[in-house]
Amino acid sequence: MTGSDHDSPATVHELFDRAVNARPGHRALVDESTYARGRALTYTELQAESRRVAAGLHQAGLRRGDAIAFLLPSCAEWVATFLAAARLGLLVVPLNTRYRGPELRHLLTVSRAKALVVAPEFESVGLAARLGEAWQHIDELAIHTLVPVHAGTVPGAPARLDQLPYTQLAAGPSALPADAGAGAPDDPMIVFGTSGTTSAPKLAVHTQRTVSTHVPAAAAAAGLAPEDVALSVLPLNGTFGFVPFTAGLASGVTQVLLPVYDSDRVLSALAAHGVTFMTCAEGPLRDLLADPRLAATTPALRRVVTAGVAIDDIVRAARTAGITATNVYGSSEIFAFAATWHPGESDEQRAVPGGRPVGPGLQVRVADLDTGAPVEPGVEGELQFTGPTLFTGYLANPEATARAHTADGWYRTGDRGSLLPEDGFHYLSRLGDAMRIKGYLVNPADVEAGLAEHPAVAIAQLVGVRDQHTGDDHPIAFVTLRSGATATGEELRQHCREALAGFKVPDRVEILDRFPTTPSANGDKIRKDRLRETAAHLLAGTDTPTTARPTEN
Repeated sequence: MTGSDHDSPATVHELFDRAVNARPGHRALVDESTYARGRALTYTELQAESRRVAAGLHQAGLRRGDAIAFLLPSCAEWVATFLAAARLGLLVVPLNTRYRGPELRHLLTVSRAKALVVAPEFESVGLAARLGEAWQHIDELAIHTLVPVHAGTVPGAPARLDQLPYTQLAAGPSALPADAGAGAPDDPMIVFGTSGTTSAPKLAVHTQRTVSTHVPAAAAAAGLAPEDVALSVLPLNGTFGFVPFTAGLASGVTQVLLPVYDSDRVLSALAAHGVTFMTCAEGPLRDLLADPRLAATTPALRRVVTAGVAIDDIVRAARTAGITATNVYGSSEIFAFAATWHPGESDEQRAVPGGRPVGPGLQVRVADLDTGAPVEPGVEGELQFTGPTLFTGYLANPEATARAHTADGWYRTGDRGSLLPEDGFHYLSRLGDAMRIKGYLVNPADVEAGLAEHPAVAIAQLVGVRDQHTGDDHPIAFVTLRSGATATGEELRQHCREALAGFKVPDRVEILDRFPTTPSANGDKIRKDRLRETAAHLLAGTDTPTTARPTEN
């Protein structure tokens, strides 16, 4: 099964320049972050600013093939610097603004980023303070330049680093030297974090070509047109926020950037800008559709997109409000909007998790879980993809890249699904224990490894209990303690807050005398199914099964 063909330039900067030429004076974006206070840029103005930033980064010593990291929420500076990086042929490494010290240090080390664009404080979040652990290991890093955004300096940074404020970059000359070169189609362009088998995230690499090929196809599948106004409330640092935003940018639409989801600010932005299109996580979208203020303040909103396993209620509620809601499927490796349904299809069809492949040449098959052989429509197995818009590998991790592919080169998603008899595919669930927490896909091993670093913890296990409203999992951790050690659940949660991204912190940490187990040839195995039972009872406030009863803290 294959996505539709769609012609597009082979680089991101060419794709953007084409949009500028088509709509030079049209408003490209409105930045509704606290600092920007509604700052607007036309396509021509955004192009000019990105060229000035590119010239400044080149002057600072960045060259084609170098990596530049962003610790920056969604804002105009994020967009302009991304376009500048595309023009220079740099690799953009967006750092999740919820990551903590160990995660930031790991990603800066692995990426070998030579520059870091950072807002020391943004929307009341102190991002600079989270870099302390990275600075303690500065000799392991390749960074030589910091670009502070909405600040003159980055507090606490090592004195050996050059600090080049964004305002200085944006005010400089726009001409690049003749020998500066430009990003080429197969240059690595951007990485997206994805859950790994340890506490260290992997970075899925996409090239200029994969981005510039997928983005127009995603725009066409979403039905984006130049007259649309799109609200961007999902982080540009992740593929689910990046793809619809970049698709809009390539289509000449006006986009409103809101770096945090707040219902009052969302309703205000929808009304003030006549927003017609929005991509949103399913939990906040449910809340928005149930808000009585929606109909009175947002008459222009006509299309919303989300991703979930069970969104029939969202599609129905949207239809009542005169809005078309559509499900999409994707990941860091194959992009968000890798598959979706046509907006004109029935409510029932648009609610199905999965879709038809979107990218040109993107193919999907379902493989038998035991033999790996392709199976017929209707038979469940692992969803696998191949095509020109897939990631090219995990950055500096050839072993993980090899494990993620079959012998004949198809990407193994780790998702269970089936091909549909007519067309498209149905996504059913993850094959493993991965869970979605606050909109992010999390491998329990990430959290378990973080907990195990606490000196009192002997063994840690994480399970999830699905929230029917948000579509997310409530993460509940269970631990046993080392002999003679003491700790409380809240103490262990605080340890997680200091070591892991905020969204990975368990809702509860329960201390057990022992884990429920089942015998096996390789030793007793922990029964995660029984832990999930216990977690569900804990959340419901009922008695817990005796096989996994928490100790008294």
